[in-house]
Amino acid sequence: MMAEVVGLAASIIQIAGAGAKLSVALYNFTNSAARADQDVKDIADDVELTSNALESVGRVFESEEAGSIVSKKAIQDANSIIKKCQSVFDEVSEMVEKRRKVGKDGKKSLSVMGKLAWPMKEQRVELNRRRLESLKNSLVLLLHVLQLAQGQVRG
Repeated sequence: MMAEVVGLAASIIQIAGAGAKLSVALYNFTNSAARADQDVKDIADDVELTSNALESVGRVFESEEAGSIVSKKAIQDANSIIKKCQSVFDEVSEMVEKRRKVGKDGKKSLSVMGKLAWPMKEQRVELNRRRLESLKNSLVLLLHVLQLAQGQVRG
């Protein structure tokens, strides 16, 4: 079971890193259409917060006490959550990448068509924001349960 915990910790940290990179890319992307700018900034914030929660959970899984505090159910829950996080990160990344181009200044920004098409994507953006909020809350709950168990093990 310890090997499973170590592998899961590595997966969690890897996905947290991908989320962190995505949030940076999203922040760098925001100099385009006004409403799209705000939507992208908002979802970048959500991705960043979710990535931070993933990283915190991953650190607990990496801890010395992980073998004695992590149950099979916690491993299953963490695996489920990280798969969902990866799915949302991929969808958000794809949604933005499809609508941007490299400008004359060498920076990527929303294309004219991307700006025009953005309002049609607002519902999808909002859905992904709600999914990220739910996943972040699940991660924080899992983190608190693991930290409580960690505190009990440490005495």
